[in-house]
Amino acid sequence: MSIERVMMKTVPLPKWSAPRAGNAFQVRSLVLSLLLLSSWGTRAEQARGALDTQRQTLSQAVTRGDAAAAAGMFTVDAKLLLPGFDMVNSVVAQAASTSSGQAASTSSGQGPQVDQVGFPKDYRSTFKVIGIPVRTNISPALVLTAYGNDLAASVTNAAQLPYPDGSIIAMEFAKAIMDSEGKPMLDANGQPRKGEVEHIDVMRRGQGFGEAYGSNRSGQWEFAGYHLDGTYSTPPAKSASCAQCHQKAGAAKDFVFPLKNGFGMTP
Repeated sequence: MSIERVMMKTVPLPKWSAPRAGNAFQVRSLVLSLLLLSSWGTRAEQARGALDTQRQTLSQAVTRGDAAAAAGMFTVDAKLLLPGFDMVNSVVAQAASTSSGQAASTSSGQGPQVDQVGFPKDYRSTFKVIGIPVRTNISPALVLTAYGNDLAASVTNAAQLPYPDGSIIAMEFAKAIMDSEGKPMLDANGQPRKGEVEHIDVMRRGQGFGEAYGSNRSGQWEFAGYHLDGTYSTPPAKSASCAQCHQKAGAAKDFVFPLKNGFGMTP
């Protein structure tokens, strides 16, 4: 019996409909199946039983639309079933990595696609200074100052938490003015003198905010960073790391870090 007839009789392919435009998973699965069969060659009889089991597993995964399961099945099994399948294993490993990455992205969230935070252009004149960070891991070359709108500034003790919806907190990052020895120059209060502002990190609280962060969500807050010309230093879609960091502040503090000079919190 010819190799072709062995293939047709013992390892029937799952039924494939014509891939629709943009259906990358179906196209990838079809290519991988063809690569697998074309590389089989004289190993047909040896691998018949194992491949049939693998085929059924793949078919079930395709039917479910489970890309990660299908690709993961190959990365685990292909090299064990058929020695010499390095090329196929490499191709499917890449597919598995992409699929698992997409799954992780869906689970953890990347950040909102729409900016609900908003650049507070006149924060220096319309917001109140609510403190400076308690953190000690800040470069002496930077001066950080937290500003809050009236709603955020109204929270002065833990009993008033959570912050009211509409609260906005902006953390300003400015360069410290240095003396001739490269040390920060101090003002009359012993605080570093503030120079050029690099950017501001802003957090805003609102009903339903934060859902896009997935497992990185920190309460009802969303985050963004801006330069003083209104362009992004951290666009909302890439602000998941901000939300994840604020999880460390904890729900008891409404996911906002404490500041010196009052109960206010940092973004």
